[in-house]
Amino acid sequence: MRDLCGLRRRRKEARPSEILDAAFQAFAADGFAGTRLDDVAARAGITKGTIYLYFQSKEDLFVAVLKQMMWPAYEHLSALTTEPSGPAIAMLRAHLTFTANCLLDDPRQTELFRMLIAEGPRFPDVVDRWHAEVLVPIRDAFEAVIAYGIDRGEFRPSALGDLSLLLISPIMLAKSWLGLFGTRHPLDVHAFVETSLRVFAHGLLVEDAKG
Repeated sequence: MRDLCGLRRRRKEARPSEILDAAFQAFAADGFAGTRLDDVAARAGITKGTIYLYFQSKEDLFVAVLKQMMWPAYEHLSALTTEPSGPAIAMLRAHLTFTANCLLDDPRQTELFRMLIAEGPRFPDVVDRWHAEVLVPIRDAFEAVIAYGIDRGEFRPSALGDLSLLLISPIMLAKSWLGLFGTRHPLDVHAFVETSLRVFAHGLLVEDAKG
């Protein structure tokens, strides 16, 4: 009996993750509008009511899927910016590379981004939640690294206002490219990101500003 109780407890603890996996499959297959919680429940092998024990709405479920996929990036960004050390440009490269890996190498991210592009005008609140959960933490981390570089005298003082949002642009362009063309017109994503960083460095570094 104790073994059975332990199995049930472990099964209950695993259930939110199983629901999120099923929700992703549903969103990727049917889009946000076409996904019904009944379908998610069927994919997860549970009742629809069980979903409401963990998530209040389909929008909350979608945001939870985003957070699950972004969690490694959140941990990385926190570790990168909590106690910065060393050259800021090296930190920026590490941050940009890791973020690109997280958002561009994971096919699930591409699927959800494609869905947002297609259905965003109909569901602006969902797009705003994606902005808040994905783009804002990335931008904040970029700004923290740039501010650190300014304090070190490595980056020019106006860099924070000029370039923090632009640093996201190569990732967004690459995501759009992958979502639109897939493998039909390949893009060397990591070479593109590295080239973008070298271009941005001319607007960040103090010696380039003096030159």
